[in-house]
Amino acid sequence: MSITIDLNPRLEKELASFVEREKIDVSLLFQQFLEDLMREKHQPTAWELGQEGFGADKTHEGDIAQNTKSLLKARFNNVG
Repeated sequence: MSITIDLNPRLEKELASFVEREKIDVSLLFQQFLEDLMREKHQPTAWELGQEGFGADKTHEGDIAQNTKSLLKARFNNVG
């Protein structure tokens, strides 16, 4: 399969310098890049990373979100 891409002049110049310096064929460079890109594992979202811990605070009964003020007041009234 042949693919044509348009590069801006700066990137085209940098690519030409890179392939000359590294002695690599442009086609091979892009093939390796695409293979690496497709092999890359799924990057988890912030939700997926934290999902296990969401709602993990089981130290209080009831809805903590509804009772935040009273829980904080009870926790910190005895401080000092």
